[in-house]
Amino acid sequence: MSRPASHRPSRLRRYIEGLGPYQSLVLLLIPASIVEPLKLAAVAIAGEGHWITGTAVIVCAYAGQPVSG
Repeated sequence: MSRPASHRPSRLRRYIEGLGPYQSLVLLLIPASIVEPLKLAAVAIAGEGHWITGTAVIVCAYAGQPVSG
């Protein structure tokens, strides 16, 4: 019997699940290396008095952060 399409693991998922611990770490460090400096920039922008822009940057940075679990 065939499984529904929603239960079939995709190629990308199978590839990621097959990665070793160091490759998985690199996979998570790539987006984190972009997001973390954005958070610091948001604090600097807010510190200059641009609260709305700083808040928008921090919200976007948290939205782009990888979710674990």
